[in-house]
Amino acid sequence: MAPPRPPPTEAQLQQSEEWKQKGNVAFRAKNYTEAFASYTEAIALNPLSQTLYSNRSAALLSLGRLPLALNDAKRCVELDPKWAKGYRRKASVLDALKRYREALVVYEEALEVTRSDASLSEETKKKEEVDVKKLMIALNKKLSTVQTLHPDQLFVHRDQMNSPGALVVREAERRMQAGERMGAWPPVGSCFRRLWIAEMQFHNANLHLQGFHTREMPVPGMRESVEVIFGRLQTLEELTTAMIEDIRVGRFDMDGLEKLKLCFALEQQRRNAIGPHLSPQETIAEYARRLSESPSTRQPTHGIDVGGGSTQAIGWDYVRPALQLSIRSCLMNGFMKTVFDAQKIGHEEFRRCVELIELARAQWPDVDGSIRGRTLEETFLRQVRVHLGESLLMRYLREHVNNPNLTAKDRGKLLDELIAVGEWIVNSFENNPHPPEEEQYAPPAGESGWWGVYYTHYSAPLAKAYSFIAFGNLRHGVDIDTIPLDSTETGKRGPIASSPSRLAIATINYAKAAAWMPPDDPERANFLWYAIFSMVQRGGYYLADFEVIRDMAQKCPAFFTPYFPADIIKENHCGKHAAGEVIGTAVGGARDMICSPMVHWPDDVETDMDTLQEVMGPWTREIVHGEGGGLLAVTEVIREVWKERVERWEEKEEYVRAVEVWEDVESELRENWKAVWKENQEEGHQIFMG
Repeated sequence: MAPPRPPPTEAQLQQSEEWKQKGNVAFRAKNYTEAFASYTEAIALNPLSQTLYSNRSAALLSLGRLPLALNDAKRCVELDPKWAKGYRRKASVLDALKRYREALVVYEEALEVTRSDASLSEETKKKEEVDVKKLMIALNKKLSTVQTLHPDQLFVHRDQMNSPGALVVREAERRMQAGERMGAWPPVGSCFRRLWIAEMQFHNANLHLQGFHTREMPVPGMRESVEVIFGRLQTLEELTTAMIEDIRVGRFDMDGLEKLKLCFALEQQRRNAIGPHLSPQETIAEYARRLSESPSTRQPTHGIDVGGGSTQAIGWDYVRPALQLSIRSCLMNGFMKTVFDAQKIGHEEFRRCVELIELARAQWPDVDGSIRGRTLEETFLRQVRVHLGESLLMRYLREHVNNPNLTAKDRGKLLDELIAVGEWIVNSFENNPHPPEEEQYAPPAGESGWWGVYYTHYSAPLAKAYSFIAFGNLRHGVDIDTIPLDSTETGKRGPIASSPSRLAIATINYAKAAAWMPPDDPERANFLWYAIFSMVQRGGYYLADFEVIRDMAQKCPAFFTPYFPADIIKENHCGKHAAGEVIGTAVGGARDMICSPMVHWPDDVETDMDTLQEVMGPWTREIVHGEGGGLLAVTEVIREVWKERVERWEEKEEYVRAVEVWEDVESELRENWKAVWKENQEEGHQIFMG
């Protein structure tokens, strides 16, 4: 450990002051780059000056370098927690970052510091308080215009240079050129490794796609030539395999979309697959008939046969390629709608794909997987169900916004289907939690390849499954199963509360989803913020628990940048909005404070504080102590999942990275939670753990 730096000498302080004055002159002249440079020189000579960090933060703020400006503002507050101007500087940067609720809290802290500053006169205190309150009023106006966001999917770049997969591959190549062994990075179990593998698969498949073209060719016995498609068979299989691995690698330009049409046409010519004109039941029945069909009885599928194909094959050699094409073309059509068309959702295609696979598995349960094909494997079905679930989630949110006449029954039906998708995947994992053990050390991939299959086709779908169960229960709780809290004393109508049981289930399952996600996947942050939204809406949780989960969520970007943008989780995310509500009402609260639920008033009912005061106490007690209720313990749920992954499912600790995530939480918050959890266990309070 390096020895502490000695305090600056008088000469250094004098030089620092000179640099500071130069910076002030430059700042007043709006030469912010020069001001930044001067303040930096001053800090080098006097690194313990809160004023210098405040000034440099202002320069950085004016330059638009907001993360650095926030770092300096935080350092300013650390150096002198009793200097109100430091808090105001920090709040102004948070305001610029559009983190309005956090800025409000910091302004509250500025007011507290100002009021307790004995060096200020009462007149100065009043002036400072008026100035800060004006800033807070302006912030509240901004907040009133912010629309809360419930994201259906996280936006990712889909261009060739800046897509996450392309960035990860370039970094892996840079490391290999620097002497690292191929595969040493990205680490096993990480989101980046899944992207790395999927990106390489997609790149190779896309090269094959670019080779598709047409050519006019003469046909014996015909006067006119025929346009014939040339290209690599299995290209559609390669594309869908990469996109099943991780859909975030998928991207097509206009030329690619035209090539994809040729790919579809060529595959159909050679495979004679059954399209969507037949129902899934009729499709599988037709394929069952074809198994015993003679090639001599078939109708020709094209006037010219270039390069052969499978239309003259018999049995499974004939049926397997066609059945695989029926499934994969349906899957690709779902991808094209859900991922690449902002106006459409591919839930019907994904649902058909699921039905085809399930019917085929039931029709031929005893046929070896190598004969009937990859798409009929249970792990493939899991992945298709993940995309079905995501498309159902998107459909619900869009219907919620665009179709106000959608009945509660229809809403519930959509949500129940989504929950059923999640529950199926969870059951599938528990019944089949690992790839075949005999493949764990088999060449060429060996153990790392085995774990790669596990994290892509076992762990990742499980995390998504928990999020589907969570979302379905969340929206049931806030949109359908609501509870009026009317006054029993006056009979007046009161606020509306969400179903506490639904929201408790949602909170727990979002926590599980986050705990199963690798730290470097931005979906983990999304799930944590949704867990916060659910717990805040429901109420009945310790403030210490909330603070740990919020800190975890806020620190997620450090794990996934620069391959995903730091602002991929928007500031108006519903979870961040809910967190701001808690911070605004619980500042200075004890760590074991039990937080109340959030309620809202119907549009046709005026807010009545007397009614609110009457109903909130009994309702909070019902949530915590009533039948089926209990306190939430979200932090403990996450820690239990981490433990289970290692002890029950035999993952390696370095793959789970739980220690790294836990130690990244502020130590004070960790200790607060440990103390509260210990007290809770000793006192035997009722806990809702899911």
